Amino acid sequence: MKVKNHKQFAKFEYISGTSSKMKLGDIVLKDAKKEEDIEIGVIIQIHDENEYRTDMFGNCHIDELVMATKEDIKKYRPKLLKAIDNTKYVFINIKIRDGENEYRNLSVHYYKSEESVDEMAENYLKTFYGGDFEKIGDSYSFHNDTIICKLAEVREITKAEYDVLKNFM
Repeated sequence: MKVKNHKQFAKFEYISGTSSKMKLGDIVLKDAKKEEDIEIGVIIQIHDENEYRTDMFGNCHIDELVMATKEDIKKYRPKLLKAIDNTKYVFINIKIRDGENEYRNLSVHYYKSEESVDEMAENYLKTFYGGDFEKIGDSYSFHNDTIICKLAEVREITKAEYDVLKNFM
């Protein structure tokens, strides 16, 4: 989980590096031996690949951190829920059979919802050729079985991937 704007949790303008493991705004749980010692923080600075600063427990090593779940946040720091970015980005590959012809439709989407990417993709497919469909196994039939559509691939992607792919699809 991640907050929309990590800067609202920082008291200073920190200069950050980059990391492939954690990102600015990630909500993390500090590993603790006792439940009363559990803290949740927002990553506000990246020192290097394995060293970070959070708003609640300062500098820490990657080995001390785990990504917080929504349940963790609700239990230990519920005020963060309002700051979470619920935007999801998804790549969808639809296999389409139209009579004798078969082809693919590739698309990228973003949405804000509690719905999973699989549920979002399924709902998108149901309306792909209008709302009148019949479900046949894992496929959808449109226009009296003249067009059959099936989800070939659904993948959650990052915003950076979405920003690149949307220019080509």
